[in-house]
Amino acid sequence: MKKWNIGLAAVFIVLATSIFINTQKYAISTGDDPGAAFWPRALAVILVILSVIMAIQSMLKESRPSPINFKAPEMKNIYAMLVIFLLFAILLYFGGFVLASLLFIPAVMLVLGERRPIHIVLTSVILTGAVYFFFTVLLRITLPQPFFM
Repeated sequence: MKKWNIGLAAVFIVLATSIFINTQKYAISTGDDPGAAFWPRALAVILVILSVIMAIQSMLKESRPSPINFKAPEMKNIYAMLVIFLLFAILLYFGGFVLASLLFIPAVMLVLGERRPIHIVLTSVILTGAVYFFFTVLLRITLPQPFFM
């Protein structure tokens, strides 16, 4: 696990550095506006700091192998979630945000153990509606639409 953590920290540092460099062309702060580059750069700096901490902790910690049992019964939920995320991405492209999220949210809730139908339906509808309202009305951002529209 030690090698994986150090390798992952290196990948995150490279990713954060790339983000920081690629945001040079974004607008610089003016007055009260922090500018378009502020948040990506702030998150890149935080990612570097956390990656360095992870690498240092991995080097200081004793290494004891703990292999992952990919056939363990607990892994079935992880596999189910991976399939659900893949189907959500595909459905988001073909069916748009509303349809994809109305199917994604109940699927995730079922995998996580929720069995009360009224909670599943209400959560799906309210959350999808709230996200749709927030992005389309308040932020005036177009969410993905079905490919046939």
